[in-house]
Amino acid sequence: MGSADGGRNPAPPAKLGKDELPGHALTGQWANVDICNLRRLITQQIPRFSKRPYITDARALGVALDSRLEDELEGDFCWSLCFDPAFVRALIHEGFIPIACELGGGTGLFVLLPKLHEERCVLRFDDMHVPRRVRRRARDYTLRLDTPFAEVIAGCLAQHGGSWLHEPLTHAFAQLAHDWAGLRKSNGVVGGSIDGVADDGNRGREARPLSLGQLDSDKRVQAREVRLCCFGLWRDGVLVAGEFGAVCGCVYTSYSGFYKVAGAGSVQIALTAQLLQAAGFSWWDFGQGHAYKLAHGAQMVPRAKFIHDFRSQRHRANELSELVAQCGCHFGGDELLARRDLRPAATGESGELGGESTRRSASRSRGSSSEDSLA
Repeated sequence: MGSADGGRNPAPPAKLGKDELPGHALTGQWANVDICNLRRLITQQIPRFSKRPYITDARALGVALDSRLEDELEGDFCWSLCFDPAFVRALIHEGFIPIACELGGGTGLFVLLPKLHEERCVLRFDDMHVPRRVRRRARDYTLRLDTPFAEVIAGCLAQHGGSWLHEPLTHAFAQLAHDWAGLRKSNGVVGGSIDGVADDGNRGREARPLSLGQLDSDKRVQAREVRLCCFGLWRDGVLVAGEFGAVCGCVYTSYSGFYKVAGAGSVQIALTAQLLQAAGFSWWDFGQGHAYKLAHGAQMVPRAKFIHDFRSQRHRANELSELVAQCGCHFGGDELLARRDLRPAATGESGELGGESTRRSASRSRGSSSEDSLA
């Protein structure tokens, strides 16, 4: 398991301008260190990194995948010193979950850890379990797609700390979230969130009713590009739970979430699942398995099966942009759950996941029951 450099040596890192996003995000004492020497130093001093594939950038990722990287991967992780948004986008497109870590603690040296789980936690919408107490609570909440990215990140950091959401990665995520907000703007969607600031387009008005039958297929947005989006759960004008993750074709992947009120996390999951199903998603990728996810009906899927099915879905268009264009960014909880059977989950080749092996695996994977970080 060596490096995947795409046949070239990386250039020394350029100094960042004030408003630039980091590529090779080396700052402070690391800013002028040669990348190759730094890689050598890391692998010498931290032996586990010598066993993980090093991926230089998006081009090198393609070379590694052509060589069947996923078949040779031991454990869950690769690593990189590149935080370029284009590279992060490419990783997401291939089914990796990008996370970050700081080496040594307080050193300011961050590495990217693309994660491809040996088993992935996946929710098929027809397996979703919504307890009665969650249904009762849901009527008091609104699920919003215009919650500012910065507010959701702040909620995640407040609940879980900065164990993997370090600044170089949140910069890249912010760019992808900015792209998603810009796409909504360019398609005439009222309400959005750019650079962490929500507009007033939806403020002070009722959410329009879900009316998928009225969507105009001639104006359909081919929503196949990777984008980050946020789901915020609000009650009485206060953000009480939320999460962010990546949309790739007909799959949504959770990265992290939070809740501030007891029970709000379960309501947010239930309403998000319904909204995703209504928008034509095939299934929901929860990332790492936890007992609370399995309690909602999720299953553990082996890596090879997950990759096969994920990559079959990434080229299919979802209808999230059209749904927002027609219905706004605010969705009442009682209305969403009342329409739970509006659209059946995709089956067969287009969305196949699950089966007896994943059910057995799920029963072995029950762990902590807390509503923890989703990645």
